[in-house]
Amino acid sequence: MLHRHRPAAHAVAHEVFAVAAAEGVTLEPFDAFEPSAYADGADPGKSASATDRLVAWLRTQTKTRSGIWRDIAVRRRPTEVPTQYGPVVAAAERHGVDVPVLRLLLGQLAEVQADASSMSESRIDLLDAAAAKGTVR
Repeated sequence: MLHRHRPAAHAVAHEVFAVAAAEGVTLEPFDAFEPSAYADGADPGKSASATDRLVAWLRTQTKTRSGIWRDIAVRRRPTEVPTQYGPVVAAAERHGVDVPVLRLLLGQLAEVQADASSMSESRIDLLDAAAAKGTVR
C-alpha cells in the first residue's frame, strides 16, 4: 500500500523524524530505506525517488503478506504499533513537536483493533487527506 498512499507514509515519516531530531537521534539508512529523503527540508523529488526505490526493493522480498493490517484482520491479534509509537508521541509532547498524522494513524488502528470489520482502505485515505492539509510531502 505504500505506493498508493505516499502522502500518509511521507507525513508519518516526517513527523517521526522531527521527533527523532528533537531527541538528538541520528537516523541511519538500512536496506533500501534512506531517512535523509524524508527529513525536514528534504526535496519532494528526493522523497518520491527514495519511495520508488523502497517500493521496488520491497517487491523483491519473499514475505509479501505481512504487516499491521494482516495481524488484525487475519491473525486477529493486536498490533505492536501503539507500543512502538507511544514513546514517540510522548517525546513529541515533551519537545512540542506536532504529530497529527501519527496520532490519527494510532486512532485508526485502535478503532480497527476494536472492530476488525471496520477495516477499510478508506481509513488510509483519511490519513492521506490529513497529510495533504499539512506541509509535509
